[in-house]
Amino acid sequence: MHNINRAVWVSVVACAVLVAASGTAKTVLETPPWARVVSHTYRFATDSTTPEADESLNAFGTPTARINLGPYYNGWQNPDPTLPIPQTSGKPGSGAWDLGAGPTGEIRIAVPVGDRALAEDFTAYRVRLSVTVTAYGKMVAMPGLEVPQHALNCLSYEIKHAFDDPLLGAWSNCVWNASLSGVMTNEITLVITADQHWGSIIDEVEIFALAEEVDRLYTAMGVPVEWYQQHGLEQEEGQNWNDLDFGDADDDGALNWQEYYAGTDPTNAQSRLRITKIEAASPLEPARLEWLGGNTGSQAPYIIESATDLWEPEWEPVGTQERGETSIHVWEGTDMIYQPFRVFRIKAPNDIDCPN
Repeated sequence: MHNINRAVWVSVVACAVLVAASGTAKTVLETPPWARVVSHTYRFATDSTTPEADESLNAFGTPTARINLGPYYNGWQNPDPTLPIPQTSGKPGSGAWDLGAGPTGEIRIAVPVGDRALAEDFTAYRVRLSVTVTAYGKMVAMPGLEVPQHALNCLSYEIKHAFDDPLLGAWSNCVWNASLSGVMTNEITLVITADQHWGSIIDEVEIFALAEEVDRLYTAMGVPVEWYQQHGLEQEEGQNWNDLDFGDADDDGALNWQEYYAGTDPTNAQSRLRITKIEAASPLEPARLEWLGGNTGSQAPYIIESATDLWEPEWEPVGTQERGETSIHVWEGTDMIYQPFRVFRIKAPNDIDCPN
């Protein structure tokens, strides 16, 4: 019996260390075709913890950045390869920040994206976002990306070789492309987070953003406002629709936005995503999972993932399951379980429309 019961509502994105390709020239990445309004590049040429952007194109204002250091940090690294070892030299002509480990090691950048949020006829922005972070990949790990209180919708992520380090190892480009929904302000905040265990070293950050006004209103976590209205949930005085995302209307431990992703009823405490049974007839039999879900919200198929370790799990997709007409869902694997220990989780993704 492999009896770890776990369900999750939204994908967790992590960068893995990349084995560097050969060559010394930095890979030139393509600019997104829509990126003609807001762009900023930080190269960290000094040890300022409030650095200014080295390159900027933004008609809506000036971004502000803050470096916060975590445990075991080494701080700013001078890029001069003639200085004594040890140092992480980074791209010649620029510096690099050894942020230490998370959760406090981070680069926080506030980026203006529009000027219409205070207009009477304003509804919300959908913001297209492309972020490239050049990070070191030897004895540390790649960073993460967050936008506080927002889901990264339509997310794609990849790692590409950037350049070899003059001393040891190589640098890689972490590239995120996503969209934000329900943006009610003229500014968004990006947080580049150091790896929780190994820390991260950042050489360069490149940001592209485009805010477009929308008619159909989604919240910051990608929930259609009409879904809240269908369940009798309304914004209270002094609130906006985004505030409903992080409430728990039925006190069942699942936030309202999680209930939408899971397809469960946010007003019924008995309706929540949970695995009810996981079993294999023998150690060499495929696994069988049963869980309670729903189809009242997102219609995207459930994703079943598996891992053999819970300390630093490497989750791998092993199957999908369409949402049924009832709350009971069953998935039977096709591969035998060879490992003595294996865990499973159910992911409930959003089905929000992605920009072309």
